[in-house]
Amino acid sequence: IEHYWPGFALLLAPFEFLRVPWLCNASLAALALFLIYWITREITGDRRAAGWALLFTVASGVFMADAISYYSMQAHLTANLLFTALLLRPSRARALGAGLIGSLALMLHNPFPHALFAIPWVLAMATEREQRRYLVPVVLGYLPGVALGLAWLLFRADIGAGVRGVSVNGLIDGVFAWPGTATLNMRAAALVKMWLWALPGLFVFALAGYLRYRGNPHVRRLMQSAALTFVGYLFVRFDQGHGWGYRYFHSAWGVIPILAGCAMTDRSDAQQRLISFAGAAAVLNLLVLTPIQMHQISEVISQHRAQIPPPQRPGNNVYFIHPDRGFYAADMVQFDPLLRDRDLHLVSHGAQWDAELIRRNWPSAVKIAGGGVADQWYLGPEEQRHPIPGEESRKHFVFNSVSQP
Repeated sequence: IEHYWPGFALLLAPFEFLRVPWLCNASLAALALFLIYWITREITGDRRAAGWALLFTVASGVFMADAISYYSMQAHLTANLLFTALLLRPSRARALGAGLIGSLALMLHNPFPHALFAIPWVLAMATEREQRRYLVPVVLGYLPGVALGLAWLLFRADIGAGVRGVSVNGLIDGVFAWPGTATLNMRAAALVKMWLWALPGLFVFALAGYLRYRGNPHVRRLMQSAALTFVGYLFVRFDQGHGWGYRYFHSAWGVIPILAGCAMTDRSDAQQRLISFAGAAAVLNLLVLTPIQMHQISEVISQHRAQIPPPQRPGNNVYFIHPDRGFYAADMVQFDPLLRDRDLHLVSHGAQWDAELIRRNWPSAVKIAGGGVADQWYLGPEEQRHPIPGEESRKHFVFNSVSQP
């Protein structure tokens, strides 16, 4: 059972079924581009400003990186933008739709990113008289996600309780804490990442756009959503692990180019130097810095994968990964969703238990590497009589006979 909530896996499933899983986040990114353009135009009434917001988005390396990734954060960003778009011109039907989108967003990988983003919008419905009639439809829309999310938590905790003593309270207590020095240092570094992985000056443009349109209630709520997302993660004890830019902020990142686009509506002569600088920065960032960042991503992934020895052919290999060694070694314990891989990547439970699992399934296997991030066993061509799971005879694979003590 996966560690995260299953919403993004559900989104990815049809793409995986069609053998194009890489297209999932790319499609969500394309929808996000449209939504950023549309929201900016709705706020400003200026197609030129909306075009600037679009350029700022495409020219930022963090958007491009998450658009070609398998991270759920791209889905969070797109869902939050669609949630916002539905509430710009609210009606009961659109409010219900926003709640349903929010319901999915709560389930994407955990509910925290969307909950932080949505709080200002839901509070406005609860406190502002002209917005109050939309509160009930939004709440009704959220009910499926809340119900499924609670069921998922209980289901996962029930399974975990039989293995590791995991509980719902334990999950919550293990995530949140008052920010200490280490957390504050991590979030200070996150500010630097946010700047470096965006268009140069983008956050300055966003502040200028907010100040120009701060009388617009939608702009205020967008800024509140972005600020609350950053502040909320001060109380999360983890750093972001893998990710490009500041991954924990990416669910609200779409706010930034929208506000920056709002800064481009003034057509006075005094504005021309700002516009010239913004255009030059966008073009140079897109042509020079973004390719460097894409190369950096490729290098990081290659170095990460190189921590385990290459598979020996012909035949199959079984790797026992040691999560406490190397650089995020646990991330390499994964399976192809349709079980098409020729090799197995399993968590090591110690040399004795690993060897017992091998002995019961592939008696002729030979251990050819060990002592590093992973121990590698080579099954050899003759062991293909006892194939790995996913092939016709996967019933031969005896896993339950070996359990953790």
